[in-house]
Amino acid sequence: MATVSLAAGLAARSGVLPPALAKPVGVALWCVLVYWLIVFARPQITALRACLIAIALGWGVELLQLTPGPARLAAAFPPSRWVLGRAFHGADLAAYVAGAAFAAALHSVWRRWIGAKDESSDL
Repeated sequence: MATVSLAAGLAARSGVLPPALAKPVGVALWCVLVYWLIVFARPQITALRACLIAIALGWGVELLQLTPGPARLAAAFPPSRWVLGRAFHGADLAAYVAGAAFAAALHSVWRRWIGAKDESSDL
């Protein structure tokens, strides 16, 4: 899922979508990627907890952009902008929530489906 999220995020920002849509979709997919990395690191984590951690990390990165650090790093090493961004955008805060909530919903459905599948194999 992390690989799919990364590919979708890169595709969204590659010019496939109009710029007004590419930015929020890319930010949301960044948070989806973070969510799946959290789940990979802690497979037993609840969807809610992973969602809240992903949002907190996204907001932390966004608030870090209020400092000159990410912009300087992006100027010196351009690929870093894909991870840390360059400048603060308040609308990104909502995109992080949307991305994490989307991933948590997928995760919850997947866990229920796997659980139902496991229960049916016990019959």
